[in-house]
Amino acid sequence: MEIRIFDRTLRLCGIADRIDALTATECFDDAGAFTLAAPLGEAKRFAVEQLLLIPGVGDGFVVERIREDLAAGTVTVSGRGALSYFARCAIPETIVCAGGAEALLCFLAEEYGAEALPGPLALETCGRTETVDAAPGRIQLLSAMRRLCAEAGVGMRLRLDGAERRFVFSVRGRTPGAAFLSRSLGNLTGGVRETDRRHYANRAIVAGNGGCVVTVDAAGLFDDGTDDAAETRRTLFEDATDLALSRYESEARYREALAARGRRILAERRPLRSASFDVPEETAKSLSPGDVCPVADGTLGVRGEALCAARTLTWRGGRRHWSVQMEHRE
Repeated sequence: MEIRIFDRTLRLCGIADRIDALTATECFDDAGAFTLAAPLGEAKRFAVEQLLLIPGVGDGFVVERIREDLAAGTVTVSGRGALSYFARCAIPETIVCAGGAEALLCFLAEEYGAEALPGPLALETCGRTETVDAAPGRIQLLSAMRRLCAEAGVGMRLRLDGAERRFVFSVRGRTPGAAFLSRSLGNLTGGVRETDRRHYANRAIVAGNGGCVVTVDAAGLFDDGTDDAAETRRTLFEDATDLALSRYESEARYREALAARGRRILAERRPLRSASFDVPEETAKSLSPGDVCPVADGTLGVRGEALCAARTLTWRGGRRHWSVQMEHRE
């Protein structure tokens, strides 16, 4: 195991090849994380804010924590994937993101995220057609981008290009996986089914400027199996005074904008019904984040598709072990 180490200027400054143990995870639409342990004498190789390229997994990991244990004679280094740079940024205004998801995610990365990177940012596009309609609000950039990804059904990557000393941002699509998952075929070894209503809401009261208040009910808006009209009322309040009345040609148009905000908020608060699966290592080896596999599981009563949301490499004693996180949403 040889891990390439880059300094804060993105120059290759060393190679770590005396690693005792390593766990590294890459995700479809999130930063991922890593932890490695090495002999204490290797501590001098590492510094916070370095970037590591780990063979076979991830697009670059940022060192965030170093722990030297004199009694155990070890150093433990941990951090998150390069996308974590976007968790250091915020969107200072409420913006409406409507249109092509790829173009909007690239805009957010360049407009708000580039300033946090220790090197230049390049955008890599491939003409994806997924669309999104969301108003992420004044929140952390990575959280806003993950909301857009979830709505459009896409993922994202921020890759360290060591040769060019730059970062490359791109949008991940969903690709056909190389396995049909079924207990009868022996490639499903566990599973969890979950119904989550912690964040469910079926009415939104949206207050704007000039005393304009609009109430939006979820009944009739969504076709996902939930009868909102029959549910107990769950109401949330949204302060939309960031929408200026003067931007609209009439009060009626302004109220339409407030109602659209309410619909977007309710869309983010739907009940979640999901299942996750374990697969044997031989199956995990063949999968990557973004792969979608047909799944038929009579035990959990699930039939449809499962997305590879994350892939993890565990390295110990010179041996590699791969695992994946497969997710199904109803």
